[in-house]
Amino acid sequence: DKVLECLTLFKELDSQGKIAKTKRASRIPAEYLQVPRNFVVPSEKPWPERAWGLPLGERCAKIRSRGDFVVREPGRVRQLEELKFFWGKKYGLDGGQRWLHESDDEDDEDLMR
Repeated sequence: DKVLECLTLFKELDSQGKIAKTKRASRIPAEYLQVPRNFVVPSEKPWPERAWGLPLGERCAKIRSRGDFVVREPGRVRQLEELKFFWGKKYGLDGGQRWLHESDDEDDEDLMR
């Protein structure tokens, strides 16, 4: 899945200091994976070509706020939690669990393409 692939690469590049730093909220621990809302996957290597131009920051915001991509998807929640995905200030690292029992009429796969 291109979103998880990009999040994994973002975390790796960020840990190497290769992602332009943005101001982080002071109470958010550095080990959290927090993609700035305005981050768009660059159209260059090492980013996967099929994801060039993907509004990754917006996708992350929708994952946090609406559960896009993770509603009733324990495997995806687990993958994001392994990356230490930032679910929001009030949820910490365990925020994905709230989406596992929610009902949602939208097709999560289409939202993430």
